Amino acid sequence: MDMEQTVVRTDVEWLPKPNTITTMRSDTLPEVPLITTAFVIAIADGQILLAHIDGRGWSIPGGHIERGETPEEAARREIFEETGAEVGDLTLVGYHHMVCHGDRPEKYYYPFPESYQVFYTAPLLNPQELRHSLESTGAKMFTPAQFLHMREGLHHKLFIDAVTHMLT
Repeated sequence: MDMEQTVVRTDVEWLPKPNTITTMRSDTLPEVPLITTAFVIAIADGQILLAHIDGRGWSIPGGHIERGETPEEAARREIFEETGAEVGDLTLVGYHHMVCHGDRPEKYYYPFPESYQVFYTAPLLNPQELRHSLESTGAKMFTPAQFLHMREGLHHKLFIDAVTHMLT
């Protein structure tokens, strides 16, 4: 896979400011100790599974890596916890490279000044068994075009384009 990059956002609210998030389409993991979260773009019948998460809205299922977990293990655990979904083989499609340009705040426990969020794609194995959970208020399938029209979808366009290309 060719590596592509796009600056997605600057000064997001949930990172110490000033900050920059660069989206990288890549099949190579970044430095594993700096990866904080893992997400799965799960696909069935040309559609993408999204979870409705408080504070995030409809978004790609995923979340924080727990101590001792690999990014792949975290991705599988998070998608199951948020949607009840089980997925097949994970394929890395890229990552967000997050850089904080200021001083490290007190009580900031994540890698600093750099960290990563990784994104995988995988076939959805049980699309009839989706459910909401304690971590989500819903799980639903969307076409790539529907997702790209959502606010969250715009931030992941590079990954969705990669997945859409794989579907055709």
